Amino acid sequence: MGQRIPSRRGLGRGHRGRAGVGLLLLLVLPSSCERLPPLPELLELRVVGDGYEWLVQYPGADAVLDTEDDVRVKRHLRLPEHTRIRIEVSSRDYIYGFRIPGLGVNEMAVPELVFTADFETPESSVHVLKGDQMCGFAHPRLIGRVIIEPRREFQRWHLRRGIDS
Repeated sequence: MGQRIPSRRGLGRGHRGRAGVGLLLLLVLPSSCERLPPLPELLELRVVGDGYEWLVQYPGADAVLDTEDDVRVKRHLRLPEHTRIRIEVSSRDYIYGFRIPGLGVNEMAVPELVFTADFETPESSVHVLKGDQMCGFAHPRLIGRVIIEPRREFQRWHLRRGIDS
């Protein structure tokens, strides 16, 4: 018998399969090749106690705090792994305790005073942010998470938050 020649129908299906792979690559490649702004050697941010909750402020794309492009969130912190961090801690109303036990951070937030916590983040992990107000009552919005993630993931999150602000 002679050689078998594939039918047109078989070629069409195989061709579409390869086109699907090409489309998948087009969808995947831009996210892995995207250019993200570099992180500073020292990431400085601010955490302020106000109304029994934490207000967190990150510098925006200009890497300077207190400008229009700053990123603001409540209660939880996101930080890049293996990075030097400086957090300015203060309060607008009461005296609060600000602690991240897993990272050795223990500061007070006091109206009209600024305290700083300097530390370096470890590899990706999640830690508890423990806050308390000196009145003795537990306030759930003072308890949060500190999410330490790969630097690129943090940069993507920061970039998205800056766009949403």
